[in-house]
Amino acid sequence: MTGRPKSEGRPPMLPWRRPWWLLVLLAMLGFGLLQEQSKIKVNHYLKVGDEAQFWQDDAGSRLAWWKDHAPVGRHNFYVSRSTWNVFHGLDRGELVAFKWGLSAVILVVFFMLDVLFLRTAGVPDRVPWLLLIYVTSGVPMVGLALSSPGWPWYALARDMLGFLQSPLPSLMVVAIPWMLQSLDPPSVS
Repeated sequence: MTGRPKSEGRPPMLPWRRPWWLLVLLAMLGFGLLQEQSKIKVNHYLKVGDEAQFWQDDAGSRLAWWKDHAPVGRHNFYVSRSTWNVFHGLDRGELVAFKWGLSAVILVVFFMLDVLFLRTAGVPDRVPWLLLIYVTSGVPMVGLALSSPGWPWYALARDMLGFLQSPLPSLMVVAIPWMLQSLDPPSVS
């Protein structure tokens, strides 16, 4: 086989001369860890509240109960017994609304970080691809509103939400065209 290697003359996938994208990626990862801990705290409080049936109690009683009786919450590698004190003053409906609002805010922040990542990676023209990924992934997320935990549609919707709340969408928008370009045969001069 003659000709130059495919990688010769091809720019790197991400610009290393100005690696601002690396800071954005680190911010995405850090924010991802924080948002995951936040959602776990909300879900743990909802689960414990349903099991203990303390939703009708006042904030002070719930706080005292929590300090004395709250079980340890375990979710993958997150282990916690603590919660946010603001939860004790919310009824179940308000906490569920808070959970949905938090998810929406997290999704918007991740979208903004994805757009920033594309800009710092030198491919701001690919934002429409990112929008397409968000819209396509958003369709199954309707399952969050139309199903209950344990249902297959709900599990798919949660996976799609988790995907969007990660660096994966913008990394795909950068990596896939770069990989496809590497499959092109070298031009013959």
